[in-house]
Amino acid sequence: MSAPCLEARGTLTTPHGVPLYRLTLRLPCGGVALIHGPNGSGKTMLLRSISGLAPGALHGLLRVERPLFYAPAGDFHLQGLRVWEWFWLHATRPSGPLQASGGEALDSLSRGWRRLAQLWAAVESGARVMLVDEPFTGLDDERARALASLLAGAAARGSLVVATAPEGEAERARRLLERAAGRLVACGIEGGVLDCAA
Repeated sequence: MSAPCLEARGTLTTPHGVPLYRLTLRLPCGGVALIHGPNGSGKTMLLRSISGLAPGALHGLLRVERPLFYAPAGDFHLQGLRVWEWFWLHATRPSGPLQASGGEALDSLSRGWRRLAQLWAAVESGARVMLVDEPFTGLDDERARALASLLAGAAARGSLVVATAPEGEAERARRLLERAAGRLVACGIEGGVLDCAA
């Protein structure tokens, strides 16, 4: 078996050292994984710990391919930046449904279009591992389908995409990603354990 794109084993703790849950992650390149759990269960803290951004800590083994991209939940707050400038920063150009919006300021777009533009450019940049926190929150069905297709395309090109979803949105996120990617690893944080392997 070849080495995974992301492998982690151990315990995730809060910044104050309080254990949140035990975890085992073993995910290959060229796939999509969805991690779900209740609000406050530590999904964001896990992605931030994997990406090397505090708070929280992962005690145990962590091995992750690079380059790595982390997208926080919600907006990136890039005021004044135009769509084409944001894509230029990622060495790509607006495409698909965003092609006609290249000259518009990111903060002038609706929340759904802004989120789609922010993630689209980052995903097109070709990171080996993409950690995307709650990508479908606040997106209508049309933009959510476009984003799911984009993430599935990145996986088809060999990237590992790890997305999170709160319990109330997990089923929608699972359907969107499964329909777009064809294959999906879905894992929940339950009883102090996250076991996610493909």
